[in-house]
Amino acid sequence: MEFDFKFCEPDFEKFAAVIRGDKMPSKVHLFEHEIDEPFQRSLFSELSDFDFDTDAIGRIRQDIEFRYLAGYDCATLWGSFQNNITVRPLAKEERTWAQEGSGVISSRKDFESIDWDKIRPDERIGEVYRVNLKPGMRCVMCSPLWHKVMDVLLGHNNLFMKVIEEPNLVKDIIDAWGEKVYAFYSTYIGEDFVGGIFHGDDLGHKTGTLIRPSIIRAMLVPWFKRFSDLAHGKGKIFLLHSCGNIYSLIEDFIEDVGIDAFHSFQDTILPVTEFKRNYGKRIGVLGGVDVDKLARMKEEELRSYLRGILEICMEGGRYAFGSGNSVTDYIPVKNYLIFLEEAKRFSQLLR
Repeated sequence: MEFDFKFCEPDFEKFAAVIRGDKMPSKVHLFEHEIDEPFQRSLFSELSDFDFDTDAIGRIRQDIEFRYLAGYDCATLWGSFQNNITVRPLAKEERTWAQEGSGVISSRKDFESIDWDKIRPDERIGEVYRVNLKPGMRCVMCSPLWHKVMDVLLGHNNLFMKVIEEPNLVKDIIDAWGEKVYAFYSTYIGEDFVGGIFHGDDLGHKTGTLIRPSIIRAMLVPWFKRFSDLAHGKGKIFLLHSCGNIYSLIEDFIEDVGIDAFHSFQDTILPVTEFKRNYGKRIGVLGGVDVDKLARMKEEELRSYLRGILEICMEGGRYAFGSGNSVTDYIPVKNYLIFLEEAKRFSQLLR
């Protein structure tokens, strides 16, 4: 397949205006939560002689370069903290570990033994983005709250027990980490190279939320609103990512939090086209190409599927094209290039 990889120049200001509904799109804007580093390597190895770096800074540069070449308007700046609390398995120093049972906190005593004041944003990573972002690009900041509490601080099983048995402890832990996330967002939100906050917390599974919606409203929605207010106070956008069936909370996210756009879709839960019809006049819509279909469909079927999404979701604006979750390393390079080619084709129809 011959393909002109880059079909448009990044323009985050236009992207933000389209997502807010302030401007109709003149092209298909692209958006991705994550693009797996092994996938980037696979594609680069086929299309270019890009020199790969293996350290953390090099991988950030690679991600920025990849997004720039493909025409993405932004990259994701992930939160990093000095004296962070992590769980790492032996001999796997570069991995963190999600705790299925109990995390580092099992009691009030454990919580109070942590020196929370020592944990603070590590500003070195942000400086890498400041220096390396290409013209027209911005970054969006992301640092999970719920996931940190679930995966590390309490652990999955422990959290689901404690939220019933010791809800005050759970709330205190959420609030303690919420302050750290807020401090990270505050670090750069006023800077020109940052376009907004893209907060990511997976709150659902296939049929509902992981815990009762009432508990999420009480413990997490106020934090999301603080993050949203912080972004909006600086004239920046606030985007929210959550996997799963969270639609019992969507009105809270729209009306109370004030999100500018929502991300993460699975066709088995709610296709992005249906979401766009239901909510696309009130908020922006990001992505929605089902990852399973992007990975497994044959070319003719995939092109038809992608065109159907673009035809419905681009109507009225407030949409950016992308995967339903992320570009995984098992998505064939050919299918991803078809995805980009269809974005390019539809962009030409807008001119």
